[in-house]
Amino acid sequence: MGQVQQDMTTPTAFGDFSEIIDGFLDHIQRHNNFDASQFVPWSILDAANHPQPVGWLHCQHLPWLAANQQLLQPNPTAGDGWQLDPALNTPAARSDALNQLAIQLHQHGLIAHWYEEQVAVLTDWGQPPLATASRSSIGFLGIKAFGVHLNAYHGHGGQMQLWMARRASHLANFPNQYDHLVAGGVAAGDSILGTLIKEAQEEAGMPMPLSQAAQPVGVIQYHLMRDGYSRQDTVFVYDLAMDRHGATNFVPVNEDGHVASFARYPVDEVMQLVAKTDKVKSNVNLVLIDFFLRHGMIAADNPAFVALHAGLKGRLQPMD
Repeated sequence: MGQVQQDMTTPTAFGDFSEIIDGFLDHIQRHNNFDASQFVPWSILDAANHPQPVGWLHCQHLPWLAANQQLLQPNPTAGDGWQLDPALNTPAARSDALNQLAIQLHQHGLIAHWYEEQVAVLTDWGQPPLATASRSSIGFLGIKAFGVHLNAYHGHGGQMQLWMARRASHLANFPNQYDHLVAGGVAAGDSILGTLIKEAQEEAGMPMPLSQAAQPVGVIQYHLMRDGYSRQDTVFVYDLAMDRHGATNFVPVNEDGHVASFARYPVDEVMQLVAKTDKVKSNVNLVLIDFFLRHGMIAADNPAFVALHAGLKGRLQPMD
């Protein structure tokens, strides 16, 4: 991939491009491969003593949990389900317990990478948090996680250019892969817009008036499993038409050391990169597919149009 040239033409790929569509569907299928038969659900008792399902534990981890801790335990009233110790009856007590468990998991190699950031443990977005937990333990606990991604672009149609970041080589997850200009997880207690503004400043040096101009355009959801861990994520998606907000000459500058470089690429190059390679951070592919759909780059008459839309909401549909 190279820097954008000024004499771009409308990409012919916007017509009949079954190979591109197949690549898009493959990314969506890989992010929706969760198999509940390999996991057990776990819950937390709320203030009314009602069990609230919050996550999934892989069956291969149950023997270790049974032998090494008592915070998570089989629920005698829920079949195969597990629960957090009912004696932990306040959010603070549950949070302390889950963070101690995360430390123990990390010490025993069941959590590979450690993050200090806390995330809310809840049944769904907008519901009151039942606890907080280390971001490090999201995959092990199978709890819901939330993030924000920003599509920053110039132009329109076939002349469109997308900003992409190249992740730093020292990062524990997805080093050297392509990423959005701005993306990040929502920490406990933070808002969606607040996260966007913070990440925009840290990752791209974007001033607040510009990041505040971004438009919320939807959500993407998926539930995947990988190597005994699961992710059930919701991504809040924003678009930012840079030229419309006086940012035609904006040059991003990374401030947190997580980005090696930035560049603007023609949208057809980005489509090819998503469809035919694994060089893009995995969930960024889904956000970009959503962008291509919303900006008319895949015709409604395309046989996969409905399947792509449904798959981005975690509802896979069979294709003939």
